[in-house]
Amino acid sequence: MARSEKHKKSKVKKDSLTRRIVRTLLAVAALYVAVTFLITLNDLVNMISQNKSSRDTELGKARYEELVADGVAEYYSVYTSAEIDSNPDLEVVKLYYFPAENAEKAPFAIVLPGGGYYECDIYKVGLPTAATLNESGYSAFVLGYRYGKYSSEYAPLEDLARALTYILDNAETFNVDASNYALFGFSAGGNLAGLFASETLGYAKYGLPAPTA
Repeated sequence: MARSEKHKKSKVKKDSLTRRIVRTLLAVAALYVAVTFLITLNDLVNMISQNKSSRDTELGKARYEELVADGVAEYYSVYTSAEIDSNPDLEVVKLYYFPAENAEKAPFAIVLPGGGYYECDIYKVGLPTAATLNESGYSAFVLGYRYGKYSSEYAPLEDLARALTYILDNAETFNVDASNYALFGFSAGGNLAGLFASETLGYAKYGLPAPTA
């Protein structure tokens, strides 16, 4: 009988110890989740704040409106009317021109906005970047490429190749240095820039010069 009582007490102690260990582990896990959540939330708030402050949409809008008022086209269609009639999705492909203010031929950049390929964020990303490049003495082109329901496999690459071809064919009109261009890509646009910089899928496939930057 004494041995049975001793066994029961030992079992109770073990159960109690197990519960304490489980509670401790749960408390540590809960604390870890809470701290991780707060750190992530803080980082997210900072990222949103920095993202907003780095996108000078007013600068981009003002520069764009200034150029249009001075006679620069609102945008250029890099595909022909016949091509657009044949494939209406091509109508979303638009090239916005931000010429440098100097009279000499300037190196140029093609700005590729992001948007996860489900949108193309021209106004929040593209125009401000182009306006900033103008301030640094570069000409810039913002490409609105096919995305989402308008797109198909490699369609954005085709749009970029066509846009570059269009710029190079009209280098004298745009007053740009055809031998010196860069790609500025953000998010999905960064992916697009990287793909176009590869020989297999990009510039070489379309018989175009490689970007210098």
